[in-house]
Amino acid sequence: MKMNIQFGKYFKNLLMLIFLLFSNYISYSQQAKTYDEAIIMGDKLMEQHKFLDAKAYYQMALKFKSKDDYAKTKIDEIINEMNAGLEREDRYLEVILVADKLFDDNKLDEAKTEYAKAMAIIAGDDYAKEQIDKIDEIQKNNKEKLENFNKFIAQGKENITDNQYDEAILNFKKAKKIFPDNKLSQSLIGEAKNAQAEYESKLTAYKEEVELAERYIKIKNYVEALGHLKKAFGIFPDDWAVEKEIEKYEPLAASQLEYDKQIEKADELYVNRNYSSAREAYAAASELWPENSYTQDMISRIDEQLKAQMANLDINYEKSLKAADSLLKLKEYKSARAEYNFALSLKPAEDYPKSKLAEIENLYAKEKAKMEARYASIIKSADSLFEKKEFGLSKQKYTLATNIRPEDDYPKNQLAEIEKQEQLLAEQIKIDTEYKKIIIAADALVVEKKYPEAISKYKEALLIKADETYPADQIKEIEIVIANAAKQREIDAKYEMQITLARRLFSEENYIDARSNFLAAAEIKPLEKEPGKKIAEIDILLKEKELQKQLDENYQVFLAKSDSLLKTNNFPEAILALNAALKLKPADVFAASQLEKAKGLKMEYDKKMALKQSFDNAMDEGDGFYAEKEFVKARSAYLSALGFIPNERTATKKLGEINIILERKAAELNKKYQETIVKADNLFDASNLSDAIVQYKIASSLKPEETYPKDKIAETNSLIEEKLRLVKNKFNLAIADADKLYAAKIYDKAITAYQKADKIFPEETYPEEMIKKITDLIETNAIVDVIKVPTIINSGKTEKIMFEPIRINVRKSNYILVKAKNLSGNSFKIIFGYGSKTGKNGGFVVSVPEGNESNDYIIRVGNQYKWFSDDNNWISVYPENGDIEISLLRISKSD
Repeated sequence: MKMNIQFGKYFKNLLMLIFLLFSNYISYSQQAKTYDEAIIMGDKLMEQHKFLDAKAYYQMALKFKSKDDYAKTKIDEIINEMNAGLEREDRYLEVILVADKLFDDNKLDEAKTEYAKAMAIIAGDDYAKEQIDKIDEIQKNNKEKLENFNKFIAQGKENITDNQYDEAILNFKKAKKIFPDNKLSQSLIGEAKNAQAEYESKLTAYKEEVELAERYIKIKNYVEALGHLKKAFGIFPDDWAVEKEIEKYEPLAASQLEYDKQIEKADELYVNRNYSSAREAYAAASELWPENSYTQDMISRIDEQLKAQMANLDINYEKSLKAADSLLKLKEYKSARAEYNFALSLKPAEDYPKSKLAEIENLYAKEKAKMEARYASIIKSADSLFEKKEFGLSKQKYTLATNIRPEDDYPKNQLAEIEKQEQLLAEQIKIDTEYKKIIIAADALVVEKKYPEAISKYKEALLIKADETYPADQIKEIEIVIANAAKQREIDAKYEMQITLARRLFSEENYIDARSNFLAAAEIKPLEKEPGKKIAEIDILLKEKELQKQLDENYQVFLAKSDSLLKTNNFPEAILALNAALKLKPADVFAASQLEKAKGLKMEYDKKMALKQSFDNAMDEGDGFYAEKEFVKARSAYLSALGFIPNERTATKKLGEINIILERKAAELNKKYQETIVKADNLFDASNLSDAIVQYKIASSLKPEETYPKDKIAETNSLIEEKLRLVKNKFNLAIADADKLYAAKIYDKAITAYQKADKIFPEETYPEEMIKKITDLIETNAIVDVIKVPTIINSGKTEKIMFEPIRINVRKSNYILVKAKNLSGNSFKIIFGYGSKTGKNGGFVVSVPEGNESNDYIIRVGNQYKWFSDDNNWISVYPENGDIEISLLRISKSD
């Protein structure tokens, strides 16, 4: 606790120095405007011992003249004075603590001296003076009471010394009655009660030990009696009666212990049948305790045993030896030794039993050595455990050692010590528990600020543990708290007044004056956190105030900018400006409402612009269609534009122009429609169905809504289908004839038949395919090419071409393939002839159609008798009324 007080003292000093070195803020209303004004104010405050305020003005003077020696010297004087004041306060506090303690103990003269010393340290100290006045008042008005009070206190303390606790408590209560508020009498009552309880507990234990000692004395067990007497004396060491009893029974107890050892030795000899030695041992024990009849009884028994055995000496001797030898073989050494001892007692001069006894002793010595080693190991282990305070395990080891060597006192003493330590430990635990319980209660009373009761409890704890420093430290600390209470109340009142004013100024947002008052509060109580915290907060607020001013200015700039932008319909930039304003003041209602307004205006403007754009797009589309004379589409586009901007002049005008054009177009269309229908009907009536259906379709395209052309198209299609059915039947008959000829390999007539079918139904490809097939066959089965390069033969001229006669076996299947091109354009005939060297044998005619196209002609010649019967070797070509170009004239055969 002393360390805590010392630390608190240093911490307070440190805080004061910090204030001295760094506190330079003064209320705005106290700012000095010149160096001289600052020096005058500083000197004035210095004279009034207002060192902190004086220091602030001297520091302000240094701002005007940074190297001014006078201001610097004054600041140093203030710091030295404050340091000296802190040292005086420390000395003062130490003296006051002593004085208050003497005052509480009613040592008023001594207390008065100490309070006078305190006043010498701090002249005019109110607290010390009040205490001296209080002592003078007490001594003046309560001299007789004080004398009686001190008399009862002295008598009570004397009663405690004489163990007269009831009388002591009574005297302390009498003292308390004189001065009820005095803490000393109450504290002494508590001490007396605790001492009485402890004394009564000791007295009970003392009586129990004395009673037990008396019981053991009655049965002449002096050893046990002495032990209980010593315990009683340990409880009350000043009891001379018990001390005399101890002196009386100590010799008797020592003789009794020696007697017990001698009897133990004699009993062992008797058990081993060493009767002579046993008799001597019992006789020696009898001298130590003649009153005890046990020794005489055992001597008589030995004499009777020896007398009976001597009657049959030899027989008994041999019998004893035989038994001893048998027992020795069985390693029953103790029994064997007893028998050998008995035999030796019968015949003491015999060597055999002596040698056997020596052998047994040797065996015992070896066993003893082993036992000693084990004993030493057990003792070592037990000692180690004892040193570690592991009493349970060490007790087991010492007990085992006692069993090995019952005669050794060391393990017995250690067991007794363990029992003592365990008792002490149990008592210590009990003491610690009681001490802890009292300390907890005392600490709780301190928390509740019940200081007199707490002191009583701490003193009660000291009665249990006098060496503990905590209770004493706590008592001193409480005494300091009580001593400083009056002074602290005065400090608290000053502080509370200052802090209340500072808080009020702070709540009124008068931050500069509030800061000055918080500084004053910190000077009164340097350890209080609130003033420093509030000063830091005010500094932040003042900085924030400046920042807020800048923020407000920027805010107004953004608002003005947004207004200007809204006027020019620059809504996106206006919204950006308003968002920037709201970023500075997120909760600002006006900026938020302006932003919503701007967004609404932008939405309306965007909608208007979108309509304008849609209108412009529709107008552009309409103008395009109008330029391309697609007036219906143009009208639709202009109507769409008017949907965006109703009654717009340009669109309305354009729409009027188009309506006029469309009306004219409608009249023209109607006229054309009527003309087309008339033309279609005429064609229909003339059975020119294909052309009629074309005209009906044109009419339907002109007026798709009219049903007449559609109905006529359907009717015409029905008629065409019927006509087509008849044509197909005729075509099929022609194809059937052609196919028969093809099958009969009459290829020239087959071609003619296929050509006939082709004319009936030109749309069918089958006839042409078959003609080509026949032509390809004839070409493929070529025998000789009579003309194989293009040859022009003019009209009216004959061209004769020679060739080798065809083999007779293929002549009947011969065909002539002619590829010819009409060079004149008109239709005419070609007359072909063939013959041999004997003359012309036959010929055939080919009709050439008009036009300039090339055509293939296939002529069957193998069925002409003169062809296959004669060796024809030339062919002549005569075009009649037209020129011809023949690119191929080939004699071929069928397959």
